[in-house]
Formats: sequence, C-alpha cells, structure tokens
Amino acid sequence: MGMTPCLDFLTDASVPAPSSTCCRGLESLVDGAAVCLCHATNGDIDNLMPANTDFTRVADLPATCGVALPVETLSKCQTEPVPPLLPPSPAT
Repeated sequence: MGMTPCLDFLTDASVPAPSSTCCRGLESLVDGAAVCLCHATNGDIDNLMPANTDFTRVADLPATCGVALPVETLSKCQTEPVPPLLPPSPAT
C-alpha cells in the first residue's frame, strides 16, 4: 500500500486529517518494513518528498494515525547502518 495516500495530508494544509488509507499504509510500513522509518529520522526521505511537504505533519503522523513506532528500531537507526533508501544504480 505504501505512503502515497498520505501525500495530500502531508503537502496540503487545508486537508485536516490523514485518510484511513494513509494510516493503514503507515501501519503496514511499521509492521513490515520498520527500518524504512530510519530514512524519515535521518533526513533521507527529504529526497523523495515534494518540496512543499510539511515535515511537522510527517513527525505528527504516527500520533495522528494512532500508530505506535517501534522504539527499538528507531534506536537502531542511530547506532547501526541503514540500508540505502534507493537501490544502487546498475554498473555501466
């Protein structure tokens, strides 16, 4: 499902709340690929998000959706290597 359904909420201040689809996408990310959250905490995600992203809303999204973040995983973001956000380019 991914986080694409969250873009309206994260980029448009007139959208008052994330959709249920957005929150389910966040929950599935936490359940299935929590290490991806490291990219949000270390700033890598800035490279993928539209320029008008409200990063306060990004930070508030878990609480707004009622999704608990795995503290252990987030701690590892600071102490262990994080897999690349994007796969390496093929060798030429």
